[in-house]
Amino acid sequence: MRIGVGRPTRFIPAPFPRPVRCWTPERQGRTQHRRFCQRSIFREIVMRWLLALFCMSFMPLSQAAFTQTIVPKGSEQKIINNKVINTESIASKPIDKVLVLKSARQLQLISGGEALKTYRISLGKNPKGTKLQEGDQRTPEGFYWIDWRKPSNNYNLSMHISYPNVSDSARARSEGVKPGSMIML
Repeated sequence: MRIGVGRPTRFIPAPFPRPVRCWTPERQGRTQHRRFCQRSIFREIVMRWLLALFCMSFMPLSQAAFTQTIVPKGSEQKIINNKVINTESIASKPIDKVLVLKSARQLQLISGGEALKTYRISLGKNPKGTKLQEGDQRTPEGFYWIDWRKPSNNYNLSMHISYPNVSDSARARSEGVKPGSMIML
């Protein structure tokens, strides 16, 4: 009996929506239809497992902060700022703080209130002032923790800071903007 001929038929919805990818024309048999659905469901399960494995491969990169000591290369004595310094004493001191001086464009490694090593840095495209929102190309100002680091061939060592902190998030929420994220040293 063809649909639309004879007495009117009533539409009865399925108890759950059938996925479009499992639909096959009436001409094909039930076995082909069932095989097609099983293959597509199997593919979906495999793709979800592959996605989960891919995401889990990044877990070792999310290490917590740690204390690192400076291991100098070369001789035991170096000349820093016209002073002869014994590098063995520097290597044995743990780093307490990392201080970024935006005006001087310097990063200092500090141990016990003494600057052990100074590096030259570059800032965002708009370096004056503190970071207000995502995409303003500014460098944040405040107290932050080093969350994790990413060793890289291109950038030697990248360190992620804990921006935004509580006050940055509150300020951005009150202004109705996104504070930004992924700030690296």
